[in-house]
Amino acid sequence: MPNAVNLPILENDERAHVGTTYKSRGREAAIALGQELVAPDDRRDRVDAWQSFATSVDNVHIYCARGGLRSKIAQEWLADAGVVVPRVAGGFKKLRRACLKALEEHSAKLMPIVLGGRTGTGKTRIINRHRCVDLEALANHRGSAFGGYTTPQPTTIDFENALAYELTALKGRILVEDESKRIGRLSIPEPFFAVMRRAPVVVVEAELDQRVTNIRREYVEAAPTAAIVMRQALKRIQRRLGHERYIEIDTLMERAYASGESRDHDAWIERLLIDYYDPMYSHQLEEKTDRIVFRGEEAAVDEFVEALMRDEPHLSRDL
Repeated sequence: MPNAVNLPILENDERAHVGTTYKSRGREAAIALGQELVAPDDRRDRVDAWQSFATSVDNVHIYCARGGLRSKIAQEWLADAGVVVPRVAGGFKKLRRACLKALEEHSAKLMPIVLGGRTGTGKTRIINRHRCVDLEALANHRGSAFGGYTTPQPTTIDFENALAYELTALKGRILVEDESKRIGRLSIPEPFFAVMRRAPVVVVEAELDQRVTNIRREYVEAAPTAAIVMRQALKRIQRRLGHERYIEIDTLMERAYASGESRDHDAWIERLLIDYYDPMYSHQLEEKTDRIVFRGEEAAVDEFVEALMRDEPHLSRDL
């Protein structure tokens, strides 16, 4: 769960041993074994860690997978140390069901504005200046063939739970970036994606040279990615590029990473935008033509979105 800290009562091998005992000898034998496995010094260390966390944050709760024995015992040990912590009945399984319910209910209540625009127009920068849901941040991926980070994406469950948590804190109009169903290897949950598909679209526009600069700054300068990783990403879209264009762009990319010169990086970025991303986005945008309510450069888009956010009580769900 978002903001949860894993401070287990049993280590993995201990838990496996207790589980086997529960199946073969029953509940009481499993409890006794668990108590035996956690030596006094281990118990003291674990309770100290729980107590330190519990007293450092507000409104702390304790849970385990099903809200059963482990969280009950941990709660009792904490109480013995003078710390009273409420326990989540039903544990993670119940919390998970609550998150899935929140995705359904809160998605239906929100009135998103989808921010579209060609690659490199600074959409993520814009949405984070307004009340928003940053799906790419939650997914730890920038949503393109080159959008992965060195750190892995969360699991599907973690992504969905984090999105549900975000949605519970929002109401009314929010800004969300135009995304396909998949962000890296993750899929946007259907209740939220269905609302995005019906939402009005605002399109941010920028000249090609500015978009090239934006891409270079983000992918090459601000968070450098190894040449081999970028070339592997390029290879993944080789079929869509076609062999000849793939070879040309790969050669430009190899030269740029060898020289480190901005102008060399600009060369492969420009070709990639013109030959791959722009045609693909033009096709995608055609499917949203009837939902576009505004087009403009970054400053104008900011002004338009801010006006929508301010005047939202007077606007219909369909603008």
